[in-house]
Amino acid sequence: MHDDWKLTGQWLFGQVRYMQRELDWLRMRKDGWARWLRLRPPLMPIVIFLYCLFGKGLILNGRAGIFYALQRLIAEAILSLMVLEEKLRSHPKQDRDHSSRISLKSECAETDAGWNSR
Repeated sequence: MHDDWKLTGQWLFGQVRYMQRELDWLRMRKDGWARWLRLRPPLMPIVIFLYCLFGKGLILNGRAGIFYALQRLIAEAILSLMVLEEKLRSHPKQDRDHSSRISLKSECAETDAGWNSR
C-alpha cells in the first residue's frame, strides 16, 4: 500500500498548482459535462462532494471517506475560485457593480436574521 499522506498545508499548495494546470486544460477543451460543471461555479464542488460520499460510497468509510470527500470539494472550490477570478478580471466593472448590490442585500438579510444582535 502506498502512503502519500501530506500535511494539509502541503496538500493545499499542491492543489493550487494542479488546479492552475486544470484551468489551462479547460480553456483548450470544448466539450464534456465535467468542463460544463467546472465553468459554472459553485456547481462542481457540490457535485463532486455528493458524488464522493454517495456515488462512490465513501460515506460508509467513516472519517476517512468524509476526509477524502472534503479534500475533493476543496480542490474543486479552488478551481471555482480561479474561474470566478478570471471572469471578474475580464468584466471588472459589470461584476463589481453586481457584487456590491449582492453585498448590500446580504448585509440587510444578516441584520434581519439577528447576526448583528450580539
